[in-house]
Amino acid sequence: MTFSMLHDVAGLLPFHMDDTRQVNDLFARWRQSKADKDKRLIDIWTYCYIYRYFLIKMGGGAASALLAFDRLVAAAFADVQSNLHTIRHPGCYAGWISTICRHTFVNHLRTQRSMVSLEDGLFQLTVPGTGGTEGRDAAVLYRSIAGAIDALPDFLRDVARMRLLENRSYQAIQGSTGKPLATLRTYVNKALEHLRQNPTLQALLEEMRDD
Repeated sequence: MTFSMLHDVAGLLPFHMDDTRQVNDLFARWRQSKADKDKRLIDIWTYCYIYRYFLIKMGGGAASALLAFDRLVAAAFADVQSNLHTIRHPGCYAGWISTICRHTFVNHLRTQRSMVSLEDGLFQLTVPGTGGTEGRDAAVLYRSIAGAIDALPDFLRDVARMRLLENRSYQAIQGSTGKPLATLRTYVNKALEHLRQNPTLQALLEEMRDD
């Protein structure tokens, strides 16, 4: 499912995907009524939200990340379905889903060691053949890169975050920013130059290479 297909599926909802108030009201109503129609709408919204979350996080990543994508979506959705009874505050359903997605993704990162390239313009996770807890885990590296991006000049920061952390395509970034593709590529290249010169980030990368 691509973003365009996801948009079509989300179109089955009687409200916008990001209208969390409507989502929470719908879930609270279903908790009272147990109506099948309300549950179907909840499941559509939940699956679309989870799918979009991991599509942004992993859709443009390395092949290994793409292979993990379906597993993560299925795991997060199954986690939701098996734990619906634990929700004490139905009005916080949307936030609860966001937390499950975040925890699922962080747990995925923690099972991997990370390899990152600052040469090809992508932050990529790869799964080596050995696992374990040796060295820095992916979550540490992700936070370090995010921190280095936060320190970039204002005009580079948002574009760098979308390209390097969210792995969005240049076309998707153009749609969000309205900037020409040539300008976006220039911004990403400048951001990469800054990251290569960031001493804290480079020290972490060197330490990981030496593990």
